[in-house]
Amino acid sequence: MSRPGVGSKGPEAALHTWTDEALLERACGGSEEHFNVLYARYFRRIYAFVFQRVRNHADAEELVQETFTVVFRGAANFGGRSSPLAWVYGVAKNLVLNHLRRARVQQGRIAEAGQEPLASTSPHWSYGPDQQLTLRRCAA
Repeated sequence: MSRPGVGSKGPEAALHTWTDEALLERACGGSEEHFNVLYARYFRRIYAFVFQRVRNHADAEELVQETFTVVFRGAANFGGRSSPLAWVYGVAKNLVLNHLRRARVQQGRIAEAGQEPLASTSPHWSYGPDQQLTLRRCAA
């Protein structure tokens, strides 16, 4: 006895023949099955696109997952002015740009922190000579 969805005649095989637009329309209705087919179609291309820009496998994987999460949750926002693939690329591009922007800001903050000594005039970092001596002894 054959199981439904297994083999070339099952429903899953039929989904692979659907157009991207039809799959996305069903995904808009919340169909994970249809969304999963789109995910399988697009994953490699979107991953390559993202990795080429961030050059880090962990970041690329995270951004691709975030891309598809945004696509699934926002599928109803797809206006049809472009192909579904172009729309997914657009989502990925925006997430990558935001990621790179945050990384630049973070690197700038790290660089600033590394260049400036701790502010000794700050009330939180003001220690008297005896406290500084104690700190030096503890650090040694």
